[in-house]
Order: sequence, then structure tokens, then C-alpha cells
Amino acid sequence: MDLFYSATTINLGNGKKTPFWQAPWLQGRKPIDIAPLIFGSSKRKNWKVAQALHNDAWVSKIDLEGTFTIDHMAQFIDLWTLISTIHLDPDVDDDIVWRLTANGHYSAKSAYELQFLGSLLSPMNKLIWKAWAPPKVKFFAWLLYQNRIWTADRLAKRGWPNCGLCPLCKQCTETHDHLFVHCRYTTRLWGFVKDWMGTNAITPLQWANHDIHSWWDSMTGGHVPNRKAMASVALLVSWELWNERNARVFNAKSSLAFEVVHVEEDDIFDSMVAFYREARTPPEDSWIRLYLDQEARLPLAADVSGLAEEDARLAHLVRHSISRIKAVHR
Repeated sequence: MDLFYSATTINLGNGKKTPFWQAPWLQGRKPIDIAPLIFGSSKRKNWKVAQALHNDAWVSKIDLEGTFTIDHMAQFIDLWTLISTIHLDPDVDDDIVWRLTANGHYSAKSAYELQFLGSLLSPMNKLIWKAWAPPKVKFFAWLLYQNRIWTADRLAKRGWPNCGLCPLCKQCTETHDHLFVHCRYTTRLWGFVKDWMGTNAITPLQWANHDIHSWWDSMTGGHVPNRKAMASVALLVSWELWNERNARVFNAKSSLAFEVVHVEEDDIFDSMVAFYREARTPPEDSWIRLYLDQEARLPLAADVSGLAEEDARLAHLVRHSISRIKAVHR
């Protein structure tokens, strides 16, 4: 009820609908807040203003047989002074004005928005939850953004066994900032991703002063072209980095950076095609534009070697993905 009353103004009429103790009808204040000791001594807690003010009934219900101190008396005088200025109009109903709408009428939308007043706006909705990625990857990224994954530094703080140095580079203590932003293995992997995608939005050489939050913003902020697609790429590559880290820690298996990119190609391709197909705005100079343009006129078994004669890697990707493009566009 406190939330409700904070958004309303009570215009007192006959007092038949307004709670005496709990409603802010007394110059915008609640009697229970003005005189909490008197409320505690009152024999009747639930009644309307009209009932309480009739013949000063609220006074007769104060228990004087119990403890009644100077503080009780002071609060009684304060409450009595304010109530003495109130005059009920028996011909007018009480009116409650909803202050969050222009017409003063309650709406579910304004009541819902009221619950979030004063809250901090989280960027995770755009950065994580609306990006394309499997649910488990989004959940992992949500934990990563809050530094809640079990890297060596967090394990050490609890006195638990840990790998100590970063399993990917063997040079620095493993933290979430180091593992996903600063590690030389990580920057090398992102270099391969950048080359594979043919984008300038990925800048591993400029990440030295980033933490995980500023890095994520540099990858997916409003200044980044096609940031929804880039958010998906950031999620998927970070997930594969974590899998590589765990494979080294728990299974003593390791992969080179370009091999990790090869594993991740299919998921990144899915995310990019799904996003651009929905948005219908692939960049003019991007490989994804080449994919989508060629899908309209190339048969499944077409020879695509001429599409990128100067880029053997791109030709390989086109050949590998033509069947997948057709499945997406059916």
C-alpha cells in the first residue's frame, strides 16, 4: 500500500472510503506516521476517517491504562492539532487522484513503471539477452559480466584449489578481465575472428586498458555498426574461450587459436545470417552481403570459386555455407 499511496493524492470528502490510520489524508501524511505511539495504544486499528472523527471516536479508543508517556502526549497533541483543521463534507465522496497519469486515472502501465523508479538501467538486455546465442551462452555471459564465473582469482579468495596462472598464456594470474580481454591467446583469437569476418569493429590491439565492461561496450555499444550481430559474436567467442580454458584445466587438452575459431565459425555464421535476414540490412562490403546476394542466384552445387578469387579463405567459407544459407532462407 505504501507504493500505491506514494502515487496518489487523496481529496477527502465524507471520509467514508479513506482508512483513518494508514492513508495519507492528513495534509499528505498518514496518522500512523505522525503518531506511531498513539496508533500502538489505539484499541481500534482498522476504520475509516468518517468513523474515527465522529464524536472524536479515535480519542476514546486510546488505551490510557497501559504505558502513556510524555512522548505519547506529544504525539497526541500533534495529531489532534492536525485533525482539528479537518472538516468533512457529507455530500461529497472521497476522491483519489492517480498522479502518474495526465487525467488522474489509474493505469496498469503507469503502476508497472512506478515499480522501477529509482532503479539503475542495466545494459545487459541489449548486450546479452537480445543477442542471438543459445540460452546457456547467454547465461554464461550474464555471469561473466558480473564477475561471477570461477576464475582462479575468485577461487583463491575462498581458499579453494585453482589453476593459478592463466591456462591459455601461462604468464598472468587468471582473472575474468585477463582471460577474456588481455590474454595474448585471446587477442590472437580475436585477430583471427576479425580477419575471418572482414570487419574493423574488432580492435584487439586497443584493449590493453579495458576491463570486461568497457570491452563489452567497445564491442557492442551504440557506436558499433550492426551491434546486435557483434553482441552475438562476443557471446559466442567468449563462450568458446571458456570452453578452451576448461579443456586445458580439467582435461589437459589444448587447441590453437585458429582451431578455436574454426569450431566457432558455424555458430557465428548462424548468428550473423539470422540477424541480417531479420534486419535486411547487411553491410555493402561485408562477406555476409556476399553470402546473401549469391544465395538468390546460385544453385546448391554451384562453383563459387570465382566469387572471391583474391581471397581463398572467403571462397572456402562461401562454398562451406551455401547449403546453410538456403536452409535459413527457406
